Amino acid sequence: MFHDITERKRIEEVLRQERDKAQEYFDVAGVMLVAIDANRKVSLINKRGCEILGYKEEEIVGQNWFEQNPISSFAWSTDRAFAHSF
Repeated sequence: MFHDITERKRIEEVLRQERDKAQEYFDVAGVMLVAIDANRKVSLINKRGCEILGYKEEEIVGQNWFEQNPISSFAWSTDRAFAHSF
């Protein structure tokens, strides 16, 4: 039995293109930009943010922005404001 996955592949490609476009916008900014999801994990960070923090993107994305880790000393003061936004 075979399943046609053409539509799923098309949707995945559209999502990848949108993610890449968002990353391009992030990367042209001269300031640090970070996207944090509802679970307080970093979902996107721009190149300037990586430079400021001194870490590679793959070392930051997926990390809880507010927990004890290499980026927490930079972000601890924003935790209370973030909690009130949800």
